[in-house]
Amino acid sequence: MIALPVQLALAITPNPVRSGGEIQFSLPDATEGARLCIYDLAGRLLRDFGKTYVSPGVNEVRWDGTDDNGQPVMNGIYFIRLTVNDHQVRATKALVVR
Repeated sequence: MIALPVQLALAITPNPVRSGGEIQFSLPDATEGARLCIYDLAGRLLRDFGKTYVSPGVNEVRWDGTDDNGQPVMNGIYFIRLTVNDHQVRATKALVVR
């Protein structure tokens, strides 16, 4: 794991998630290697938003509560992981309740 600046953050609102939510994250510098992924409790990758360019400061990604196949995920706890240049920099939990 790499050292994190204090201003780096990752959150989803609302949490618990009912029909979707906004994943917000902030980074101190622009990067082309940012990737958001959602995993279940067993560590299986359910949703990969892909690598993308992000600007410094607050960024948002909308999650509609579905997996990569467009299927709604079941009620439960999920992990949202932010990686930058293939290094995990932050993870947070999301509770899905339908």
